Amino acid sequence: MWHSHNEFVEIVVATGWLGLVLYLGFCIMLLWQTLREIGLSRDRLWPTFLLNVSFLIQVFLNLCALTDQMNTQGRMLLCFAWALVMVAPIDRRLNPGG
Repeated sequence: MWHSHNEFVEIVVATGWLGLVLYLGFCIMLLWQTLREIGLSRDRLWPTFLLNVSFLIQVFLNLCALTDQMNTQGRMLLCFAWALVMVAPIDRRLNPGG
């Protein structure tokens, strides 16, 4: 079984160029949202820490791991980083003071 060792090529082969554009758009949207949430929760230690970790995980996996072959653990880590960003507005609304 052949593998191109580049997840971006695999995405194009599996879903076409539109799939790659949608995937990259989703990644860029979540990176932008991460930066926005970091700015909104600067006075809160743990959410800011977790959002910074999420940002670093997203950047590393998209720039380093996706240009190679990503394994299941890497995919789970990327989903965890995305989940932190998606939960941050809810956490900020439920715990406005800390």
